[in-house]
Formats: sequence, structure tokens, C-alpha cells
Amino acid sequence: NPDYTYTKVIGMHVVDEDRFYVVLSTYYTSLTIGGQSYNSGSQHSLTTAFYNNGTWSWVDVETVSSGYAYSSVVYIGTDDSENLYMVTNQGNSGSWTEYAVSSYSPNGTNWVRTLELPYQSPTYNYIHPLFDVDSSGVHAFVTVPSQLKFDSQIVQCPTSGEEGFCHMWLSVSKSGVKTSAVGAPYTSIQFNRMQVHNGSVYLSGNTYDRVVGSHTESNFTGQKISHSPRYGQYVAMMESDGSWGYHLVVNQLQSSYTYGYLTDVLDDGSMIFNGFYPEAVAVDGATVTSYPDADAEVVVLRVNPNSGLIWASSLGFTNPAA
Repeated sequence: NPDYTYTKVIGMHVVDEDRFYVVLSTYYTSLTIGGQSYNSGSQHSLTTAFYNNGTWSWVDVETVSSGYAYSSVVYIGTDDSENLYMVTNQGNSGSWTEYAVSSYSPNGTNWVRTLELPYQSPTYNYIHPLFDVDSSGVHAFVTVPSQLKFDSQIVQCPTSGEEGFCHMWLSVSKSGVKTSAVGAPYTSIQFNRMQVHNGSVYLSGNTYDRVVGSHTESNFTGQKISHSPRYGQYVAMMESDGSWGYHLVVNQLQSSYTYGYLTDVLDDGSMIFNGFYPEAVAVDGATVTSYPDADAEVVVLRVNPNSGLIWASSLGFTNPAA
């Protein structure tokens, strides 16, 4: 059995039969790939390689300055043209956190770009950037105070809200060129998942507010809504102009903080959302939990931006030790 402290497979992405990318994290390890040895020595290294019908087309080894290499990987995904995109956290430099956005093809590295996000109080690195890939390239969804940098160029918030913060949807083409940067004022939502579908970005998040600490409020319209004493989970959709095409709260009827996540976006634009709740949960005025005697439930929802809640299903749990 491998020792995952020293060697760890981070991802394997198949693009065709017997053709795939593999990304590995190594430390103090010698890898042999295609008959050639790659020795990381005492370095933490990130190894990316492409396997093509019985042979390894290329192998790229990058050392990581601190921590295990797998901890630096923020996102990995492939597009419909067999390109692999990988985002790694390069650490903090002064008042900025630097991310490397890399693109690979079956022939090797396409390009590497730098995304820099402000590193400052009160958010620091607590609001993580989100990434996805579609047929046009790679996309980032970030929450920042006033600006970011892409490829050393400053990109200002298209519009800003509380404390100058905004949500920005940054799109980068397959050739590594920034094609758009749209956004909306800060919503008091900490977003945790994104998926780009049919020219819109679908999101999930919650009302844990890293900016001003108003953990039971949301603001999609310019007017704050209170969910007190509840924390709320949200599904939302941002249009290509930065406007909110849809947003819906999943209300837990008590004050505990719980997690909910976007799982998938279906062909018709419906969102699959799941969450874990120890209390009754209401969506569009309907209670979607089914087991009042359970200690907690996992709830799965299908929500359509045009028609609202389509269905909900849940699984109840009891705690024998309680």
C-alpha cells in the first residue's frame, strides 16, 4: 500500500479510451514514469503527466515551496477539447494571495497565468475562490474588496457593496486571455460551489458573513433580508451581465450553522442541492424534511429557476448515544 504522506494521487482525468491526465503529489520520493526517473529529493512536488495509448507523452514536475503539494491544488478540470486546467495556491506575498492558473493539452503545457486576490482583514484567505470549466475556457468566481489582479493587470469590481466588496465572475478563454469580468455587490453570502451552464453561473452558499459578521442576513437586491435567528443556505444564478437571475433561500428553522452544497446542474437548468439539517427545513414555504423524530436529515432538492422547488427527498438519522 502506498504511503499517502509521501505519494498521493490527486486526480485522474480520462479524455478518451486509454488517454488520460494524472496529477500526483510527492515528497522525498522517486517516481518512474515511462522508464524515466523523476526524483523529488527532499522537495514537495506536483507531478502532472499525460498517458496516450501505451506511452507517456509528457511529464511536468513542479516543486512546492511549503506544505504538501496536494494541499496547494485548488481545482482540476477538463474541457471538451481535451485540455486540462489546474489552479494551485502559490501562497501569500504582502497583501496578495497568488494562484497559478495552468492549462495543459495532450501535447504539453499551453499556458500559465497568475490570479492574485487581496489578502487583508477581515477576510484574508477565508473566502475561497471557486472555479469551473466549460466549452469557452476556465471561470473563476471570487469575493473581493474592490479589485483583483489577473496576469499582473488590475481588474476593478464592476460594482461594489458593503465595505467595498463585490462578487466577480472572471472568464478566461482557452488561449489564456481574460474575456469578461462581471459582478454584483456583496450579498452577505459566502459561496461554496459553482458550475457554469448555458452562459450562466450557478452557485450555492450560506449566510456566514466574513465581512461584517451579519450571519443571519442576505442581500441580493440592495435591501438586506433577515433570517434571524436562522442561518440560511442559498442557491443562486448569476447571468452573463452580472445580474442575479435567481436566488432562493433554504431556511433551517433554528440557529445552528449547517452546510449545504450545489451538487449538479441538469440540462434544463435545474439545480441539485443537498444539505445536512438537525431541524425542520422550509423551501418556498414548504417543509422539505420528512422525519420529525430523527436527530438529523440529509435533504436533496431539485430546484428550477423558472418553476421553483420540483422535488425534495431526505434520509433521517438517529443518534443512539443521545
